[in-house]
Amino acid sequence: MGLYGSSEVEYWAYALQDIFVSEPLQPWLLKERWDEMWLPVRMLQTVQTPPNDNWLAPPLLGLSRKQYAWDVRPDCAYYVSLQAFQSGFRSNVQNHVAVWQKRAFCSYLTIQFKKADDDTISTACHQVAAASAIALYNRYLLKVDAIAAANRNKDKPEREWNDSDRHQMRHYGITFTGSTWDLWCTVPKTLKTWTGCVMSKIYSGDCSIHSDTARLVSIVNDIHYWGLHVHGRSCRRDIADKVHADADADTDDITFFEEDVLGF
Repeated sequence: MGLYGSSEVEYWAYALQDIFVSEPLQPWLLKERWDEMWLPVRMLQTVQTPPNDNWLAPPLLGLSRKQYAWDVRPDCAYYVSLQAFQSGFRSNVQNHVAVWQKRAFCSYLTIQFKKADDDTISTACHQVAAASAIALYNRYLLKVDAIAAANRNKDKPEREWNDSDRHQMRHYGITFTGSTWDLWCTVPKTLKTWTGCVMSKIYSGDCSIHSDTARLVSIVNDIHYWGLHVHGRSCRRDIADKVHADADADTDDITFFEEDVLGF
C-alpha cells in the first residue's frame, strides 16, 4: 500500500478488516435471560458532541472564552458492551453514563487514520486528544459520583481515591499515518479535582516492519483485556455503587460477579 501510495481510506479499510475487528452483531441473542458477557463494541465515526445526556465536555481551565463546539467523530473507537449487565438493568445504564446505539458504554480506545504528511499527523493527534479527553473526563465523573454515593452511607468509613482508582483513570489512543502508528495514553493530572489531563506517546511502530506489526497486534489485545477486565468492570461497579446507595432503588437486576467481589 505504501508502494502504491494508497489513500488513508485504503489503510483504514484494511486495518478495520484485519486488525481492529468487530464482534458480530447478533441482537437476537440478547433475548436470553442469562446472556451476560464481557464484549468489546467497535463503532465507526460515532458522533460524540457534548453535551449529550451523560456525555459532557471537560471544563475550561484557561483564560480562553472559546467554548467546545466541534464534532468529535473518531474513525474508530471501542466501547464496553451493555451485555456486562443483567438484561433487566441495561435500559437503566443510560441514567448513569452515556450509552451508544443502545448497546455500548464507556469507551476505552480511540483510533484515527490520516495520510502521512506533517499537517495531517498533527490533526490526527489533536482529534485523538479531544476524543480521549472527553472520554476520560466522563469516566472521571462516574468515579466521582460513585465515591460520593459511597460516602452518603455514614455507617462506613469515608471513601477516598486510591491506587486502584488511579489505575482505572486512563484512555488509550492510536494514530495511524500511512503505515506508521503511535500509541497514546491519556491520564488526569490530579484525581480529587479535575485539573486537566495529559496525553503521552508510549510506543511507535511501522506496519511495513513485521516485528512492529506483531507488536501492534499484541498491544491492541492487551488494551482490550484492560478495557474489559479493568476498565469495564470498574465502570460497572461504580454504576452499581450509585444504584445501591439509593435506599429506594430496585437492585434485583444488578449483581456482582465473583471476580468483581475479589477485585482486580
